[in-house]
This record gives sequence, structure tokens and C-alpha cells, in this order.
Amino acid sequence: MYAIIALFDKETHQQVIRIWNELAGLQISHYAKEIENRQPHITLASYDKLDEISFIKRMDMCYQATQRVPITLCTIGTFISSGALFWAPIPTKELLDFHKRHHDLLSGFAAEEPSLYEPGRWVPHCTIASRLKADKLAEALLYCTNKLPVQNAFLTKLALIRTEKVNGKIVAAPIIQEWSLKERA
Repeated sequence: MYAIIALFDKETHQQVIRIWNELAGLQISHYAKEIENRQPHITLASYDKLDEISFIKRMDMCYQATQRVPITLCTIGTFISSGALFWAPIPTKELLDFHKRHHDLLSGFAAEEPSLYEPGRWVPHCTIASRLKADKLAEALLYCTNKLPVQNAFLTKLALIRTEKVNGKIVAAPIIQEWSLKERA
């Protein structure tokens, strides 16, 4: 499986890494260590299969002059019955348009099955912890509520990742290609 992820500015990246490490140190969640190469991100799209060369060429054309996207991370939440905790941005028109534009420009590479990352279904978020039992989810929620600030941030890069599995379990998600978004004038 492949995904396009949006990466954060340095300060926000470090903020997420700090929280991941603190939750691990408190024995609440080891999310950051579960998958090699994991980066703090917001997933924009997923793909079952890709012709990597064609996809990368298309991304090169589509993102030559695209500007960084400002976001404000201000919500901590969970998906029902998921055991996941996330930090989410305000779904501004600019963010939703950026997401829709990606799907419009790369529609020829759409996933075979309906994806949770499609426009109209997408809940933009950065996962902080996953697969937690109810007690650990409650601990993580309380901890993050007190430790995560409202964060003004930027999506500064896009990256194509490919998940690697061993015995049906994802063990790595290396970045295949990155695209830097332009600084705003």
C-alpha cells in the first residue's frame, strides 16, 4: 500500500515526536516505535497499488509551485471503537481545497476500494496513539489535553510512502519521494 502524507514544519514535527516519546516513557503508547520510519503527518490519500514512476512524474508536475498550507491544530479526538488518539487541525476551506485538489489532479491513481481519505469522507488528523485499550486511551487523552497546545503550523512537504509488511503486519513506511511546498510570500 502507498500513501501521500503531508509533513509538518520543524517545530510541529518536534512537538509530535516529544508527545510520542512522553507517552512511551509513561507506558501509555508505543505508537512511534511500532513502525520503522514513522513520521508525524496528516495522510491525504492512500493507494493500493501504484506505478511509482508515473505517479512521481505526475506529482512533480502538480506540485511545482504549490505553497505551504497553514493549519491550526486545536482538537484532540478519537475515532469510535478505534483505540486511536489524534491531534486535528481546523478543517479550513484552504485545507479542504488543498486535499480536494490533490485528489482531482491525481484521480487516475485512485484507490480500488472507497478510501477514508477521499474528499467528503476525510477527517484530517495526526495520529498520536493507536490500538489503545479504553484505560490507556483515557490516560492518553488526559495527558495530551494537558500537554498539547493549540499549534499554528504549516504543512511544508508532501511525501510518498510505501508500507512494508511482515506476517501481515506493517513494520515500516519508508519515504520514497518528497516534494517541498513553497514558502508563502
